[in-house]
Amino acid sequence: MTVRVIQHQRVKYACPCCNLDIRITPAPARIIARGLLTESAFAWIITSKYQYGMPLYRQATLLRRFGGDISSNTPTASVVRVGLAKQPLNNLMRDVLLESELNYGDETTFQMQKKPGRRPQSKSYLWVQPNDSGLPVRSCRTLRGEARSTPKGSMRV
Repeated sequence: MTVRVIQHQRVKYACPCCNLDIRITPAPARIIARGLLTESAFAWIITSKYQYGMPLYRQATLLRRFGGDISSNTPTASVVRVGLAKQPLNNLMRDVLLESELNYGDETTFQMQKKPGRRPQSKSYLWVQPNDSGLPVRSCRTLRGEARSTPKGSMRV
């Protein structure tokens, strides 16, 4: 793994005739404006977390070991902010799923640790819904509570 620092230099231009018109080179587009991490760093963090099960605090330790000056909260905050930034994509995928001719559903129980106001032994539910027609979409949602409380609006009857 290689950790590198990328610096973007933004040049200021001023009009030689008058000092009122100062222009700055635009910054490159980013998922998180003024964010510390690049899109490839987000991809690495999220893949390591959700595909390989590596905790975020351990990822921050690993990045520090390779020379990155990063706090333990940065990966956690980044995952949350990327999740919020991709919400329009989630909504679009949900619409495609609901417009499909055939949808499947699977409910799996699991324990969600350290949730405020809940005992660690209480169950949560993971709903996985793939479709079988049109664009392939796989939707995953977590719910707390009773198994009978299927997500309203998530399946057409």
